[in-house]
Order: sequence, then structure tokens, then C-alpha cells
Amino acid sequence: MTQQRLHITPAPGLSRRRLLYLGAAASGALLTGCTGPGAGGTGGPATGTPRTGGAAVVGGLAPFTTFDPQNASDAIGVTRHLFDSLYEVDETSPELAVRPVLATAPPTRTTPTAWQVTFRTTGFHDGTAMTADDVAFSVQRVAAPPDGQVSFYSQLLGFVTGVRVVAADTIEITTAHPVNDDVFARRLALPALGIVPKALVEAQGAEFGTRPVGSGPYEFVSYRENQSVELRRFAGYTGPSGGWFDTISWRVLVDDTARASALRARQVDVAQSPPFRDLELLRGSGFEVVMAPTPAAVFLTFNCAKAPFTDPRVRQALHYAIDHDSITQIAYAGNAAFATSVLPDWHPDHARPTAVFDRDPDTARSLLAAAGVPAGLKVVLQAQQTGYMQQTATVIRQNWQDLGLDVDLRIEAGTTLAGKILGGGDFDAVISSGNPVGQSFDVPGALSSFYAPGAFRDKFLRWSGPAADRFAQLLDTAPALPADQAPARYAQLQQLLADEVPTYPMHFLSVPNVVDTGAVAGLGAQRWEHLDLRRAWRA
Repeated sequence: MTQQRLHITPAPGLSRRRLLYLGAAASGALLTGCTGPGAGGTGGPATGTPRTGGAAVVGGLAPFTTFDPQNASDAIGVTRHLFDSLYEVDETSPELAVRPVLATAPPTRTTPTAWQVTFRTTGFHDGTAMTADDVAFSVQRVAAPPDGQVSFYSQLLGFVTGVRVVAADTIEITTAHPVNDDVFARRLALPALGIVPKALVEAQGAEFGTRPVGSGPYEFVSYRENQSVELRRFAGYTGPSGGWFDTISWRVLVDDTARASALRARQVDVAQSPPFRDLELLRGSGFEVVMAPTPAAVFLTFNCAKAPFTDPRVRQALHYAIDHDSITQIAYAGNAAFATSVLPDWHPDHARPTAVFDRDPDTARSLLAAAGVPAGLKVVLQAQQTGYMQQTATVIRQNWQDLGLDVDLRIEAGTTLAGKILGGGDFDAVISSGNPVGQSFDVPGALSSFYAPGAFRDKFLRWSGPAADRFAQLLDTAPALPADQAPARYAQLQQLLADEVPTYPMHFLSVPNVVDTGAVAGLGAQRWEHLDLRRAWRA
């Protein structure tokens, strides 16, 4: 991607390796152009000069519950268009660079546990001016939500002990302990930290999520439940995040084939994540498939509190039995990468552990024998009711049966399955999807989503004991490590998870968006499941 680059001298101790400030300068300079794939390609963004006007219609994946960035886990793709934040991660860059949006410089450490952030203030969509109080409030409410409120992302900002206004363009954030520069910057780049108007949020409460007001390139128009979301270009926008369409509409099309059909009928301009099996047909119809490797993965999870899955040798053995190459072709049409660690290979902190689960039935049998697993052991394998996960489960059932196990495959809706397990229900092994890395691109944040003590680890994985305690201790102290010590700790954490495999990715997916290039230009491949149209325009 060809971008204007903002050169900023890092504060003392700031990691230069990945804290790169790419993209638009704080003065408001915008992206100028891109280079990208040919028809049906899988490369980067498309060439061209942005122009203002026209509409984009998206065939989207799911209905939404709230547009308040504090908790908009299912609507991040929409809220990123509505709310500018201080920083964001550029998922298209190899370094997963942090770039400024409202901020004018990197966070500056003023004491071992205090940081100052300077920013430009702008206007909200309702015409009110943004103030430093709004910025401080937006950070504080995610880190420590007021009584009666919930923040899905508060655990990622658990080290924040206070936020205060220093000047009209500066806030100070204090932490309970020193935090690695890279970790701190990435946590401030969480999409949840979109800046909101304090007075309006306090007045409306939960209703703010139904009528959101931000300062991003697009403003909210309407939401028809389970049908559509309408946005329009914010005429007063002066930031770095594009905003070229007059309007953007998301049509809620939960059914996979419905999105592909709507694209072929020219009812939508972009189809999010159509079935892998339809990609060649869509290419042949003249549409462009754009995709890049993402941190979205399909995981195999064991009930670590139930014998024989209490033994990590059994969990490893069942991973070694899996024919990943067959799954890649059958379930994903080649659009997935075998997981060599809990982080994808392209992640700048990926470290290859000693145990990599290429198919090895002999090793699998040896591990089962060493663990004393009897022939004919019955295993119940459950999977989400999604095409590619059902296909994955079918291959794994055969692989495990080839080891002499008696495998009972059961398919259920994802919400039903999760509810049963989190409610304390019995299970052996589950295939499900997840993306902890996409919540926080720093390693401690990513790994905490699944593996830190809490509801998911304790109620789903049911992973406990010395190894789990050791992992928690190493993870808890990782954010405070200096930049030169952090990589070794990150490698240690990845090694421990490969040894234990309480839940572990089997494949990282390339998530496709299919585009009518006669209608939409500038949409490149994104390492993100949530479609970002901020820097695209009408062809």
C-alpha cells in the first residue's frame, strides 16, 4: 500500500520494531493510493485515486446487538466507521503497526507508571465539540465501567488505575505497574476505545448503543433489527480515515449462500465471507475475491477436567492424529494455514514451539499408550453447526477412529453448544471458531482471552493445575517486561501452550470478501473478519 508516512521519534524505550506510525499524519493527510490483486486475486488493496460520492451495499454476516464501541463485539465492522479512536492497528502491515487516528504522537511515558497522550479535538456527529473530558471518559469507561455497566474489554485494560485531563489536548493514564511500550500502545488501539461524547452517554445510558454518535468518517442513520444498518458520510470529518461513500448500507444476510446470491444478483456490492466452495464460481462470474491470512482460527478444545483428557499426552496425541492437509482442502478449499503455534506464522511475535502437530499417527499411538488409554475409548466430538466446521469434524472423526477410538460426532448450533458447556455441562472435545488475537494484537492481551484465569478458561477449558498456574503467572507479568525481554517470554508462553493444548488452533483462516469491482474500489485484503470500508470508494 502506498501511504503517506508520519515519522515520529519514539519516546525513550519505545520499541521501534512494530510501533510504526503509518498512514495519515495528525494534520489530516489521507491515504493516496494502493496496489493490489488482479481479478480473483488474494493480494493487497486496489489501485486508484479515491473519489467522493455514491453508495456501497454490503451483504453482512450477522445481526447486531449494540453500536456502543464499549461492547460492540459483533458490530466492530460498523463501529469502526462511526468512531475514531486515539490509535488503531494497521492489520495490513507486516509489523501490525500502530498508527494514530486522533492522537498526534505516540504515548509518552512520564513516570514508570504514567503516560500522557496528546490528541487533536474535533466535532461529534451531533455538532457538539469533542473535549479532553470526552477522551478521558471514553478510556475510563472501558477500563473500569461505572456501576451497572459491563465492558467486554475491561480485562485488557485491567492495569489502568486512573485517567485524568492534563490539558485541552492531553490526558494522563496511570497504571498499577510498569507496562511494555508496545503492549500499552496496542491496548490503546482497541476498537472499543472509540471516543464518545460523555454528556450524551451519561444521559442516554444503554440507549446510546441504539443511536450512536461518534466523530468518525460516517454517521449513524438507522438500524432495522435483523435487516439493515444505514450510515452516511459525515460532512464535517477532517481525520485520516477516509470516508468516501455518500452512504454505506449493511444488509443482514445470515445465510451463507444468501450473501453470494445477492452479490450475483447485484443486490449488494460486497459479500462478506461467502462459503469457500462458492469462491471459484464467484471469480468465474467476474467478481474479485480479496483475502489475506487472518488470526481467525478453528480450535480443538478438550475438557481438561475429565479423564483421560486431564493428561496433556492424550490431548497432544489427538492433535497428532489429525490430517490437516485434507481438512484444508475439504473444508476451506485451500484457504487456510496449518497452525504451528497459538499465533499465526505471520504474526511478528510468532515463535515455533518444539511440538508442531503435523500428522503423525505413530506418535499419536505412542502417546496414547504411554498415557494408558485403552483401545476402543469412546470420545464424543462436538462441533458448531457451520459448514466448514462440520467438514473438519468429519475428517477428525475418521482420523481418531483410525487410532482405534470409538468416536460419536454431534453437531449443534454454536450458541446452544457454548451455553451448555459454560453452564457446566459435560463434554469431551469441541471444535469451534475464535479469534483472540483480533481482540488485542499484543501477545499478552491475545492469550489472556482464552488462557488467563476467568470464565472461559475455568468453565470451558476447565484447565487447572501446576501448568495452568505457571502459565497464568508468566502471562500476568509479561506486560511489564522491557521490549528486549518480551520476545523470549512470548516464546515461552507459546511453548507451554503447545505442551498443554487445553484449546489449540488447528488452522488459521483466510477470510474472503467478494467485491463487485464495477461498484467498489480500494477494498484490499484485510487481516480482519470485520469489513472495513473506510478507505474504499465508489468505482
